[in-house]
This record gives sequence, structure tokens and C-alpha cells, in this order.
Amino acid sequence: MPVAGLAPDCELELLPLERVLLRIVSRKIAFGISEFLMFGAKEAAACVFAGSFLFLLAVSGHIAIPGLARYDFLSWSYPEHAFFHLRTVPLYSGFMYASVASYIMQAWRRFDLRLTSFPPFWMAVGLSAAIYANFFTNHYTIDVRWPLAAVVLAVFWRTRVHFTIIRAERSMPLALSFVLIGFFIWIAENIATFFGAWVYPHQAQQWAIVGPTKISSWMLLVIISFIIVAALKEIFPKRRAEVTK
Repeated sequence: MPVAGLAPDCELELLPLERVLLRIVSRKIAFGISEFLMFGAKEAAACVFAGSFLFLLAVSGHIAIPGLARYDFLSWSYPEHAFFHLRTVPLYSGFMYASVASYIMQAWRRFDLRLTSFPPFWMAVGLSAAIYANFFTNHYTIDVRWPLAAVVLAVFWRTRVHFTIIRAERSMPLALSFVLIGFFIWIAENIATFFGAWVYPHQAQQWAIVGPTKISSWMLLVIISFIIVAALKEIFPKRRAEVTK
């Protein structure tokens, strides 16, 4: 049965939920609700790797496997014993960084991302190297994360990320996406510390929220991961195409 207000050729493109909503609300509201729910579903799908890690982290605190340390099972947790570790850091901690890259790659595919006005490759890589170096040097010299954040804003000021949820392509400033992803990683970090993944000094006696200043650290980490993925998705394929011409 055709839906009022839509051309026949548009009928085939409707999602089942939209068919139902169009009978009770206007087209604009129906499409808005459908797109919002689809956005949440795609985001959840992109976070499967990170979500499963947090789930295993929570479960591992209540289930013991004979002969296997909790962190070796995940391979993760600073306060407890682990066989697989590098000095005081268990190898499972690498999953935290892998989760960020996994989310970016999944989101890139599911939302059909594309970038416009991306800065020169050398500039993006140079900025990533400076950010990564600061993660180590800030323990011995001055922390320059905020000057680096200002440089990020200047370098990516014109860059926009375009994405498609269902039909229409939308866009937002890439720098804003860095902040938003960093914010949600910060929420995940609070969940992880609550389940004992690692302990900050102010959490030694009892769990307390991780300060919001850590959002800046996660934002900078996201930038490094994003530029690596962008090179794989955007820059390298284009260079290969140029070589084959």
C-alpha cells in the first residue's frame, strides 16, 4: 500500500520502522526518528570490539580460571599479577588502543566516511608524531598537550568528515569529532577503572571518577589513530591509483 506523501519509487527505499512511523507521524519526524535509531545501531556495531572487552573485563573480576591470571585471560590489569607483561605493564593494555582503531575503522565503513579539505599528509603525520612524543616527554619536561590541541584546531580547521546514516549525507568539523570520541572514551575509561582495569593514585583507597581533563589525552590519542586509518583509507589508495594510471 503506498504511503501518502511519497512517490512510488521512494516506497521501496523505506525501512520497516519508517513504514510504521509514517502512519502516525509526519514524514520529517518519522525519518528523524529512524535516522537517530539507525545512528545508535551503527555506533553500537562499531563498538563491538571495545564493548566486548569491557564485558570480559567485568566478568573476569568474578570468574576465576585455574592456572590463568585475570590479566593474562584478557591479556589486562595493572594492580594484579600477570605473566605476560612488559615491566609493570600487562600486554592486555594494548587492547585499549586497538579498541580505538577498531572503532574508527568500523565507523568508517558503516557510515561511508569521506574527508574534505584534509591537510597535507606530511603535516598530519608530523602532528601525530609530536602528539605521540609528548605522551612520553611530558613525564620529564613540560606538558604541551594544550599547545598541540591548538595546533590540531589550526591544522584541521577546514577539514570536514562526511557520513551517511541511511540516505542523506551529513557532515561535521573533524576537530569536533575528535572531541566527541575522546569524551566517550573517557566514559569507557571510568567504566574500566570501576572494574579494576587499572588504578590511578586517587583511586587507590576507593574508586573515584577519572577527572574530565583526561578527555584531552584521549582526544589526542584519537587523532593519532584517525590519521593512521585515514592514510590507509584515503591517501594510500589514491597513491596506488595514481601509480597505475
